[in-house]
Amino acid sequence: MRANPGSSVRIQVQRFPEQVNAAESLSMSSHCIFQRIYICLKACKQSFSHCRSFIGLDGCFLKTPQGGHLLTAIGWDPNDQMLPLAYAVVEAETKDSWSWFLHHLASDIGIEKMGKTTFMSDQQKGLLPAYDEVIPGVENRFCVRHLYSNFRKRFPGLQLKQLMWRCGKATHWRDWERNMAELKAVNQEAYRYLNAIPPKYWSRSRFTYNSKVDTLVNNMSESFNAAIVDAREKPILTMLEDIRVKLMTRWAENRDLAQKYAGTILPRIRIKLERRSRSAGEWRPYWSAAQKYEVVSGLDKFTVDLGSFECSCRRWQLSSIPCVHAISCIKFKGFGLEPYVADCYKIETYLKCYEAVIHPLNGPDLWEITSHPDVMPPPYRRPSHRPVKKRKQSAGDEEQSSRTHLSRRGGETKAQNSKDVSKGKQSRGSNKSNPLAAKGGKKTASTQPTPKLTVKRKVTSATQPLTSAQSNTVAQLKRPRGRPKGTTKPTSSAQHDPPPKTTAIPKTSAPSASSSQPTTTTLPASQPSIATASSQPTGHFSVSLTGGPHVSPRKLKLMAKLPPRKWGLL
Repeated sequence: MRANPGSSVRIQVQRFPEQVNAAESLSMSSHCIFQRIYICLKACKQSFSHCRSFIGLDGCFLKTPQGGHLLTAIGWDPNDQMLPLAYAVVEAETKDSWSWFLHHLASDIGIEKMGKTTFMSDQQKGLLPAYDEVIPGVENRFCVRHLYSNFRKRFPGLQLKQLMWRCGKATHWRDWERNMAELKAVNQEAYRYLNAIPPKYWSRSRFTYNSKVDTLVNNMSESFNAAIVDAREKPILTMLEDIRVKLMTRWAENRDLAQKYAGTILPRIRIKLERRSRSAGEWRPYWSAAQKYEVVSGLDKFTVDLGSFECSCRRWQLSSIPCVHAISCIKFKGFGLEPYVADCYKIETYLKCYEAVIHPLNGPDLWEITSHPDVMPPPYRRPSHRPVKKRKQSAGDEEQSSRTHLSRRGGETKAQNSKDVSKGKQSRGSNKSNPLAAKGGKKTASTQPTPKLTVKRKVTSATQPLTSAQSNTVAQLKRPRGRPKGTTKPTSSAQHDPPPKTTAIPKTSAPSASSSQPTTTTLPASQPSIATASSQPTGHFSVSLTGGPHVSPRKLKLMAKLPPRKWGLL
């Protein structure tokens, strides 16, 4: 606080019942146990005063033996990027901890401004009751991505997913009702589930115009959690210092970039305008009077008022960025887009936002010693399981993961399955039949085992020529690698049927034509040939095929794009 005057740092400790008296507590300083800490830097307060009134709340667990949770309040800067406002370390996500955090946040930014702020959350435990206690009646939104992760547990399917997101993205209540009616026709239970959630929490059709933010997801809070993922494994003091250093460098880098930027509208907002300008050509404006227009595209019509910055689709009012209908009218008049973009998206506001400085801080060895008792760390809790380093994946994380490559675990599982099929009851982890695996080599899922044709001699007799039935049997055991010219492509069912593992050639009693000359049996081009000499002892033959089952290349491509647990669906 000496390096950054005006910052807020509040610590809550826990004392033992027998150390309630002030005299005893001063003498027995070792009984002050850390419980909570709240931090809000002065530069963050000043920066938030130049941003839109929108805050995303989130909580994440700490990866230390003492446990605990990190609560964060993240704002949106003029360039639609995260602006950390305040953070706190608490023992758990409860109503009491969230109320404590919101009370301190309201004292820093002002209870009046906080009452006009829009909050977005992931429905954390105890957060909704804390709203009613600290800031009753405040506008609150739910993250639609987390809503869908709960929705798809009961109602999976791509069609229901698309309908739900269309309901959330609808900017007019008529569009919302139309999409909900379509959802009802597909699945009435899903319609009742969504209709039970008030649309003001998750649909743009009921959002107000105060915050000038039309987002449906709480990505800014998730981005901040991902930026400090390594710091969450460290002790509390070290983690807090890492977060402060990240904020200090972020403020300095953004300040330097803003001074070098030559444009008026910030980069991310300009990208949105360019994307909407490409779609504005599909709409045809008709001039009505003064700055009012009627925009038509097919059977769709909307009214635009350039003077009051309004469009009947409500998208312009939600974000203060011209929609495609307004851009078509602006281009029709030959005007520029900059006067119709709100000042909160321009470089002047960005410079004011990051003009505050987060000053550096000395190390713990140079800190001043105070008269306050030392705060001891929380008690060590030995977990009953291995330390958790990664969060549990939600239902929607699987769809966002990359499916272009098989994971290492998936490749090993495939190799193990193919080995088990070829060897039957072979023990897991045995590498006797695979010398490459014993030397450390890997067997990928795309490798097809080559069938081996083994010949066993049992009785000494003259060489016997193969009959036509025996030749066909041998031909089925080893398939050619390529399809000969002039042949038709086999059906998919024939590709997926695995060849028989063991086939025995029936015995023949016909004598050979000559016992002194070498005898060779010629087979067709697509079949293997077997040659023997009369001088060697020959007799009955048995042919056996070893190796994994045949898998078509098309099936292997599908298996490479799916996780191993879904291979059984192919």
